Amino acid sequence: MEVQSEDKNQLENIILTYITKRAILASSTKEEDNKHFFYQNGSNILFPATTFDIANFVDLPVSTASDLLKRMRRSKKIRTRLFQWFSRKIKLHIPYEMTWPEYLFYTCKDCENWNRFTRECTFLQELYSKGFQLDILRVKKKITPKLTACKWLIKRNSRALHTFPTLQDFAEKVADISLWWNEEERDSHYLFSPIIPFQTYRCCFCNKPLPKFGWGCLPLVGSSIMTCDYCSSFFKLFYDKKSEAYGVIASEEKFHEYKRNYKIITGDDPEPNYFYEKYGLSLYDFDLDEELIIDIDTLSTANIFGFLCQVEFLVVRDKDLYYDLNEQLKGKHPHIDILLVDEPLVSVQPTKHQIGAAGALRHTSVASYDYAFRLLWSRRYSLDELRDFANKRVIRESLEIITKQILILQRKLRSKEQLTSVEWNRLDAKAAKEMWQIIKPIMEEHKFEMPNRFRSRHLEEVHLKPYGLYTSYSSGNTIVNGAFKKISDKYNEKCSELDFPWDGLEGICHKKTTGGVYGFSLDNQECFKTATIATTIESIVDERITPDMLLSTRLRKHMPIYFLKANLPAYEELTRNCDSILKKRILHENNGSEQETTIEKAMEHLIKNLKKLLNDVTWKDEVTVTVNGTKYCAWAVVANNMWKELSHKQKQRIINATRETYEQAKSYFQPFMYKPANSGGDFDLTFN
Repeated sequence: MEVQSEDKNQLENIILTYITKRAILASSTKEEDNKHFFYQNGSNILFPATTFDIANFVDLPVSTASDLLKRMRRSKKIRTRLFQWFSRKIKLHIPYEMTWPEYLFYTCKDCENWNRFTRECTFLQELYSKGFQLDILRVKKKITPKLTACKWLIKRNSRALHTFPTLQDFAEKVADISLWWNEEERDSHYLFSPIIPFQTYRCCFCNKPLPKFGWGCLPLVGSSIMTCDYCSSFFKLFYDKKSEAYGVIASEEKFHEYKRNYKIITGDDPEPNYFYEKYGLSLYDFDLDEELIIDIDTLSTANIFGFLCQVEFLVVRDKDLYYDLNEQLKGKHPHIDILLVDEPLVSVQPTKHQIGAAGALRHTSVASYDYAFRLLWSRRYSLDELRDFANKRVIRESLEIITKQILILQRKLRSKEQLTSVEWNRLDAKAAKEMWQIIKPIMEEHKFEMPNRFRSRHLEEVHLKPYGLYTSYSSGNTIVNGAFKKISDKYNEKCSELDFPWDGLEGICHKKTTGGVYGFSLDNQECFKTATIATTIESIVDERITPDMLLSTRLRKHMPIYFLKANLPAYEELTRNCDSILKKRILHENNGSEQETTIEKAMEHLIKNLKKLLNDVTWKDEVTVTVNGTKYCAWAVVANNMWKELSHKQKQRIINATRETYEQAKSYFQPFMYKPANSGGDFDLTFN
């Protein structure tokens, strides 16, 4: 379309007026401007004008509008710049005399609102849940970290968390007058001092007063979080058993900025972040056999003295103490909650021989193929059980892809290559992806949120999470976490019964995780976890587990998290499922032949044989290597962290000896594989 010179001048004036209006709205922080911007023609304008916006506004082809904009740029009427927009770049335009809004030079990963676990914008998602569809191009979509930030940017902290090792360190940092205590006073009045009044502390991030924070605050297990009234920064007390001191974990938040932006759009305040500002004592942190003294109005131990009128809860693990306290306090102090928590299961400590033997299996990779094959097949059988819940064609395609991964593994085995943990992870990740992409739409159909399993399944900072079970960043992952954790706990309990460590051993395929769990237990639990999937999905489809059965709250950076508590219907359903799974009939390989048994018996059989396998690897002593003039057998080399000091020839001798031991052990040992007794079709299972 040819535009005449006179028309060009008139069009340029119209375009400049439009560009100016858009640039002002895109930069403005005034409430009236932002409300105008939101409701204008029912559209969502978050940025200065694009070429496409301008072409639509003046009803011209994009190419013609682009030519006009070039002319305006040459005459210094406007500025133009490229910015990142999802997978491409877009041109934005502002009047020449204006400066670019600062937020355009940041990306979503620089913003507190970007949830890097679910890859969504926390701010836009919360507005959407309240009926405000702001920035419809981003809401309910995955947001790439490089996407240009919007005007609601809240700059991300370079470091959000800080730990004060002792309460004294914290007080020295944030008290607004000189400290009143010395060592003698601290020993005499460690907590709940009746003589000296509480100090006034200030938030170490925004410097506003923290009126409820003082010596009287002790945490409820996993949930006592205090917040700043202004910026909502988190403060949580913890007890360090090694130093026998209380410390503080602090997390900087910017909720005041979030609240301001939210109120501009909605006129209301957003829901508050999670906090739990009760005072109480966690009594199980101390040796209370003879130390605990309950008087009419006071409670004391060797290093705590407290007035019961100031206590809102007491946490104990001993049942006798629980009943005694209930009896003693129900008359004069009925306001105190007595909370009984379970004693956490602690793994048997592995011997140095077991550490060395597990390490030898890992470094030599002699068992990695067996574990990899059985996990891939377990995923295949588990996926096959979902035929009644998903599209059969899609299921078939996913089964074919997992089968291809098995064939790749078979080719690697025939070539006699070592299977490293990196290669194992790559093969299993592909199979897991196929499994989760079948599960995800089923759960979403039943209103469960199910973003990326790898990123959003666990909370980043366990110190600041609320008191609850199976926490995650999505409702779907919380249910999956619950199913997996229950079967894993059964495995750990069985290990303890059989005096075998479920923690502290290097994995054959898994490495030690960032959470501190050692890979050996993960290797052996993984196939048991796959056994829970079909039962969990069935409970969801039959609505025995629904999203409204979960608890949710908002934590750091206002991100929503989900969790369960004991005795809730969803928790009880997961418990019933776990009990039924343990009784489920499967085909289990034993002494070279498949036999029908239950998962529970197969679990016990596996652990007994794992114990024997590590013992056999330990006592394979006829092959030794000399390091720095001293002879070592295979397990001792690994246990003493000397594997890297060996020559290629020495490593090969240990690999051959360990492989020989492992091949002999196959007469009684095979990693667990989940194969339902009623599985349709008998797949070719080739490991050698």
